[in-house]
Amino acid sequence: MTYLGTPIYNTVLHSLVEAKESQMAIKILKNMRSFGFPADSVTYHIMIDCCSILGCYRSTCTLVSMML
Repeated sequence: MTYLGTPIYNTVLHSLVEAKESQMAIKILKNMRSFGFPADSVTYHIMIDCCSILGCYRSTCTLVSMML
């Protein structure tokens, strides 16, 4: 089943990660999940890119555990 919200969230997440706004991207991901929109492979790919710009091992581990 395709949710219209997921692609829209992915677009926002991608833009935030490209702008190196990783903390805001994490907040948006949490918001996405709280509203019940499922993450897809695109979401995970974007958030893995987010991990690469975080620069903090602890934050990266937290984000990865959130995605599991």
